[in-house]
Amino acid sequence: MPLRFGHQLQGAEIVKIEKLMSLSRQEFQNSMGLFLDGTPPETDSVAVPLDGGSVTVSYVAKEGVVLGGLMALPRAEVSLAFDGVNGTARETFMRKFDIAFQRGGG
Repeated sequence: MPLRFGHQLQGAEIVKIEKLMSLSRQEFQNSMGLFLDGTPPETDSVAVPLDGGSVTVSYVAKEGVVLGGLMALPRAEVSLAFDGVNGTARETFMRKFDIAFQRGGG
């Protein structure tokens, strides 16, 4: 599965995808809430049952960046660890995740 902004690490049954995103903690929690069930999580890590396995989505804030001295953007590493999830279910989840977290211009 090609990833635009991240990389994939594959072990026995765990596949981990890491993305560097321009996203604040509040944006992560709000987007995860909308993506899942409408209730924003209160933590930086969310485990979701998926196709007989699970996916854990985790947020880690990174130092923000300033573009052209005028615009400050937050940055975060968002990792998705799929445990016991087949490739088809993983790809479907990632398509929905990418759409849910898409920002204008993307």
